[in-house]
Amino acid sequence: MKTKMMLLLLLVKFGYSQVHAQIVNGSFEIWDSTDSEPKNFLPLGWSDVNNLSNEYLGKEWSVTQSTDSRSGKYAIQLKNVQLDEFSFPAAILTQSLNGNSYKIPVSGHHKNFTGYYKYSTPLPDTFFINVVMTIGDSVVGVGSYMQSNQTNIYTVFNVPIDYTNAQIVPDSAMIAITAGSTSSFVDGTTLILDDLMFKNASTGLTRPHDYDISLDVYPNPAKDNVNLLFKDVDEQVVTIELIDLLGKTIQTQVIQTTAGLFTTLIDITACEAGTYYIKVTGNQWYKGLRFIKE
Repeated sequence: MKTKMMLLLLLVKFGYSQVHAQIVNGSFEIWDSTDSEPKNFLPLGWSDVNNLSNEYLGKEWSVTQSTDSRSGKYAIQLKNVQLDEFSFPAAILTQSLNGNSYKIPVSGHHKNFTGYYKYSTPLPDTFFINVVMTIGDSVVGVGSYMQSNQTNIYTVFNVPIDYTNAQIVPDSAMIAITAGSTSSFVDGTTLILDDLMFKNASTGLTRPHDYDISLDVYPNPAKDNVNLLFKDVDEQVVTIELIDLLGKTIQTQVIQTTAGLFTTLIDITACEAGTYYIKVTGNQWYKGLRFIKE
């Protein structure tokens, strides 16, 4: 608790603007250096997805502090690491300050997520950035970005965020960044990031209290299947996407709904335990729900 309080005081001392405040420590200046293994400490407000590598003390880590910064003193480095028979694609997620969630609070209808990167790969590879904006457990906006071009100078990236409604103001966001492809591991791929922020927030908007399309997912948590329930829906063709925590689409299906109440079954037996999103896209609308696979 004392360590977290000191980190928060440092964050205030650095005087981030309101834009930066939407992403705690988006410039990676504050690091938790209390761990006994120096390579293991992480920036405040971020989590290392592949922390299983903690078992390999004394070997290279996939997420580390970098002094090759664009501004300030530090940046963050994500490097794919091959350790014995294990592969650790480097990836980070936003994390709440209490450590209980991968979502962070936001207070604006931000149209873009942007920042700066350097990228090097021994073999062709691609890094990915996925942004999910939510109100409670409902997904109300998404953005994605992928890049394969290598650069040894800081280059800007921009992730447009697409919302279900132009008037929606999310209350939280989750950002996932992966240094390389999850389907073909490349040892040594390195991504350096700095000065991450949301931009172009619309003002004067309000959060809606209800939605035109009402959806529910059950059971939640689930083991083998989940039911997706449409309430008061018109007859139409919809696309259903199952998305993992890193923004990767696991499966897609297109179905025809009937008017009124309509239920369809989604098979999740092949999914590993964890948190997933269901994105449903209809005629000029889309909605999202979150569930947990046990």
